Amino acid sequence: MKVYPYGESLASKGAGEEVFAGPSEKEARRLTLDDLRPQGRFLVVRFREVTRREEAEALAGAEIFLPARLLPPLEDGEYYHFQLLGLRVETESGDALGRLKAVLETGAHDVYAVEDDGGGEWLLPAVEEVVLRVDLEAGCMIVAPPPGLRE
Repeated sequence: MKVYPYGESLASKGAGEEVFAGPSEKEARRLTLDDLRPQGRFLVVRFREVTRREEAEALAGAEIFLPARLLPPLEDGEYYHFQLLGLRVETESGDALGRLKAVLETGAHDVYAVEDDGGGEWLLPAVEEVVLRVDLEAGCMIVAPPPGLRE
């Protein structure tokens, strides 16, 4: 199977190590790496439990991820994307702006896609001046959007 890696964690794994495929670790299928090799921008992966074409096709579009306990620790102020997705986005004064829907990787810095209650989406630069605090326990991100950003 071809896998498009979002980071370097999967590429550092080898035969016999476990990964998950699905929407979350609780709802995901546990898979064991049998073989893994780079091919351009992708990784070509073989899983021990996937032996037929139909089984591989059933995994098309699924997220492949490592169990959280196996991820390398991060520096203070750094977060894995999965930790940020779904966070409430609020201003310092408590105004609700929406929820973090996606993290877009750009050359200079990440950009956060925020979905408001009306289903609209706007983009927020992920820089220190804009993202003031992330509180994973409270499930929110405190931001200071630049003037005119949401108009």
